[in-house]
Amino acid sequence: MIEIEKKFRLTPEVEKSLLKTATFLHTFINHDIYFDNQTYDLTRHGIWFRKRNEQFELKMPLHQIGQKNVVTQYEELETEDAIRLALKLNPNLSFEEALKEKKYFSFASYTNTRQRYKDGPFSLDFESCDFGDGDPYRLVEIELIVSEAEKEQGVQKIIAYAQSKKMELVDINGKLPMYLKRHDPKHYQVLKNAGIVYEENA
Repeated sequence: MIEIEKKFRLTPEVEKSLLKTATFLHTFINHDIYFDNQTYDLTRHGIWFRKRNEQFELKMPLHQIGQKNVVTQYEELETEDAIRLALKLNPNLSFEEALKEKKYFSFASYTNTRQRYKDGPFSLDFESCDFGDGDPYRLVEIELIVSEAEKEQGVQKIIAYAQSKKMELVDINGKLPMYLKRHDPKHYQVLKNAGIVYEENA
C-alpha cells in the first residue's frame, strides 16, 4: 500500500468547510527529528528520514521530483530492517552505529500537534507546527492509502474532494521545508534548487 496526500493552507474558511462533514478521531502530538548527511543526499531527492516519537520512519517519494505535483505519493517504511535495507546500512552494526558510519546526523527538530478527522475514505490532518519561533505553521493534509493499481484513481478522488470543498489547488510547502526556510536557509536553498520546495507559496 502507498500513501497519497495533498497539503492545503488551513484558513478559517477551509477549516469550516471540512468540519461540516468530517468526524473527529483523535489528537496526536508528534516530536520529529530529521536526518540527512552533509551533502543532503536524502532531502534533495525528496526522501524524508525521521525519528518520530522514538520510532524511525523513512518516506520514499513515488512522484517525480523537480516538477510541481498536485498530489504527492510516498512509500512509507516503518521498521528498522526495511530502513536499513533502503539506506544500505551496514548489517553488522547496530542501527544507530550504522547511521553514524554513513555520516547521518539530525538537522531539524520540532513538535507538531495533529488533529485527525475522517470523512468517508479520506483522512484529514489539521496540523499546527511549533518551530520554536513563536509563529506556528498551520496546514491541512488530505490523505488516502491505496494500492499501486489504485494510485491514479486515488489522486483524482483527492482532487475531486478538495474541489467539492472549494479548496485552492496550489502547491504549498510541507512542515520540514518551512522549518528550513526559517531556520536553515542554506539547506532550504538546496531543496529549492532541486525543485523540492515551492518558493512562491512558502
